[in-house]
Amino acid sequence: MSLSHRSSILSPADLLITAAPEYQQKTVNNYIKNLKGEYDGLYNKTGRAYPDVAAQGNHDVIVWAGNITTIGGTSASSPTFAAVIA
Repeated sequence: MSLSHRSSILSPADLLITAAPEYQQKTVNNYIKNLKGEYDGLYNKTGRAYPDVAAQGNHDVIVWAGNITTIGGTSASSPTFAAVIA
């Protein structure tokens, strides 16, 4: 799949590669400073300091009132990821 064929949903993985906006920079920088280099090289220091997890959140198949349908967004991906770590 090419990058031009990406989902229109912004995922947590997208946030890892997105620079922190100005209003978050002070908080993110203080957090990184308090880590004292413990996890250097394991995350993007210019990112938004989100954890490195992601789950499918688009077109998840569910059964609702006896009908098969699809849903999307964090309402789909949160329970999916919770099931993985449970």
